[in-house]
Amino acid sequence: MPPPAGNTLIATSICLEDVHPEAGPVQYVPRSHTLPPYRNPDGGRHVRSPFDQVEADMQMEMKLAQHPEVAEPFLGKAGDVLIWHEELVHGGSPIIDMTRTRMSLVTHYWGHSCIPVDSRLSHGDGWYLRREQQAV
Repeated sequence: MPPPAGNTLIATSICLEDVHPEAGPVQYVPRSHTLPPYRNPDGGRHVRSPFDQVEADMQMEMKLAQHPEVAEPFLGKAGDVLIWHEELVHGGSPIIDMTRTRMSLVTHYWGHSCIPVDSRLSHGDGWYLRREQQAV
């Protein structure tokens, strides 16, 4: 979900409960946001097909093999917040105990300059993204 311009998105994961190591905590690779990003055949940063996904995964595996850092779990306590750069390698780890939960609120923030003017709804001093409701 990268925005059109790079380095304009941050994401957060707000812990709504203490995260147990067996609940599939978020893991991330420190400083992986400094690695060169994936580029699709047209030069963009979006994965557009299953083929692109395989290629992106292979490229990232090669980059991470040369990266000095390894994945670390985020074992936050209720109220802790993990904030990360759009290019930071991250994801959920395997769930070991299916009776455990990892309740959290994840948000993504784009710079307003990434959203075309006709796709914005003004609200006070900020903006909402104008889009159709998704079917449930």
